[in-house]
Formats: sequence, C-alpha cells, structure tokens
Amino acid sequence: MVTEQETRMLHGATTTEFARFVFPSVFGMLAISSASVIDAIFIGNYVGATALASILIVMPLLAITFGVLIMISLGAAVVAGKYLGENNPGEASNICSKAGIVAVFVLTLLGIITLLFPEAIVTALGAREETLAPSAQYAWVLAWFNPAFALAVLTTQFARVDGRPNISFLAMVGITTTNIALDIALIAWLGWGMTGAALATGLSFAVGALIPLVHFLGPKAKLKLIRPYGSWQVLIRSTLNGFSEFLNETSSGLVLLLL
Repeated sequence: MVTEQETRMLHGATTTEFARFVFPSVFGMLAISSASVIDAIFIGNYVGATALASILIVMPLLAITFGVLIMISLGAAVVAGKYLGENNPGEASNICSKAGIVAVFVLTLLGIITLLFPEAIVTALGAREETLAPSAQYAWVLAWFNPAFALAVLTTQFARVDGRPNISFLAMVGITTTNIALDIALIAWLGWGMTGAALATGLSFAVGALIPLVHFLGPKAKLKLIRPYGSWQVLIRSTLNGFSEFLNETSSGLVLLLL
C-alpha cells in the first residue's frame, strides 16, 4: 500500500519536495548552532571567563562524540533510504536497529571511560591549573547523557529517512528551546555553574530524543526498532560510507584543540 508521503515523494513537484526536506534541516541546524552561542553568553556572563575557556577545552571531545554518532547514523540512514525506495521496510528497519544498538553501545562505552578518567581526558585536551577542575566537571556530567546524545542524533536522522523532516526539525527546535530555558533556570537563577551548563545540554538532548520517538512508536512509521538479523557487514560498509561526515564534524574540534 502506497502511503501519502510516498505518493508526494514519487509524484510531487521536485522543487517542492526538495524544499520540504532541505529547509527543516537547515533551520534545525541553525537552531542548534544558536543554542551554542547562547550557552556561551550565559556561561561567560554568569560563571566567568575561566568557565567559558573550560567548556571550549571539552569541545574536541564532544566533536569526536558527535562525529562518531553522525558517521554511524548517517551511513545507516543512506542504506535504509535505499531499502525503503525498494519497498523493503524490513531491511531498512534492520539496518537502523543495528546502527542504534552499536551507536548506543559505543557512546555508553565512551561515557564510562569519561566518568572514570575525566581529569586525564581533559588534561590531554589541554586543561591546566584553573581550567582543569571545571573542564573535568563539565565533561563528567555530560558523560551521563551519552546515551541520550545517541538517541537524539539517531532518531532525528532516521525521521528524515522515514519521510518526516518536520519531526526532525521539531526535535532540534525542542533541543534548542529546552537548552535555553534550562540555562536560564540552572545557571542564571540557581547558580549551578558548570554543572548547570552540562545538565542543560544533556537534558535538552534527552527531550530532543523523545520527540521523534513518538513518531517511531506510532502506526505511521515505516522504520521500527526490531531484533537485528543477518550479517552485520552491511553496517560496517554503511559506517565507512559515513566516514567523510565524521571528518567534517570533528574538524572544528581539531581546530579548537590545536588552538
């Protein structure tokens, strides 16, 4: 049975369908980027210059974390889109489920390592003297939310593949607005400093993960979380396909590390 979404993509105007997918992605990324700027404003004004420098020290770690996520999720999303185009939602759900399991496992493992050795990690990133303790604290709190980061990135990527770019856009807007609201509450009002900044970021991504999950748990979703079957080599190939996005995502963190 051909759904309304499939009919629009197959027979709708090319420019209209292109805009329907591109504009939510562009505005969603702008929303996420603006949240980072607002974070910096709150930290700089309410916590201080040392705290702002400490967050910048942790940025390469976050760039690597999100680079790994995007490499896994985007590579799997391309393969899943191919299967959906072949009217094979079972295989599309299979590759997405495999990608989800691997991404959550890898991010959880990275989070455990950060929880165990926060000071060693930020020292390797360049933290010294007055920036060592706040950067370690920031990285330690964020590490608890690594599974939420994984779910947020995965669900927003797969929502686009499932023909729901607006849901992905709403998730990114939800991340931004929640982050700003929590910055006001935890940093400006409660004065929680670095802990508040990390909690605001982590909790906002947890909210962003919940929005697309509502779609995937509903009857209209073609992509479903299933028990994986068959060879996992397809995931290795899809991840290698997303390696260019890993380099793109981590390049900004590398520049900060070098500076």
